[in-house]
Amino acid sequence: MAWAKQGHNILWQKSFPRQNGEKVENLFTKKFAGKRKKCLTERHTVRSHGRPFTGVHLRVDQLEKHHQKRCEVLLDACATPKTACEILPVLFEREIVDTHQCMFAMGESIAHMNYLAAQKKLVRIDGDPVRFIRS
Repeated sequence: MAWAKQGHNILWQKSFPRQNGEKVENLFTKKFAGKRKKCLTERHTVRSHGRPFTGVHLRVDQLEKHHQKRCEVLLDACATPKTACEILPVLFEREIVDTHQCMFAMGESIAHMNYLAAQKKLVRIDGDPVRFIRS
């Protein structure tokens, strides 16, 4: 039995990606890289919320594809400089009115923008507010 204690939301890292060439790995891939092979042979996965399920390998694949699609949409939207707040409707395709969900959404937005900046696909424009533009 595999234990899925962490959700798919990765809101922040101990150190943020820097533009000075510092290597930053994909946190999602890093998190599952060592466990994925083992998980592929597991029959049931117990998650923090909800009932146990089977097919963790399928779920990991779905999350990776979803992340890639969201990154592509975000890159398209950043043809002109955008803040993390301005990118919310692009990433989530719906209005976010609940304060709790808005905090999670902002974390996701910032994490995606920092991830793409680390991949040199976005350029960070420091200021108040910080904006990102496609490379």
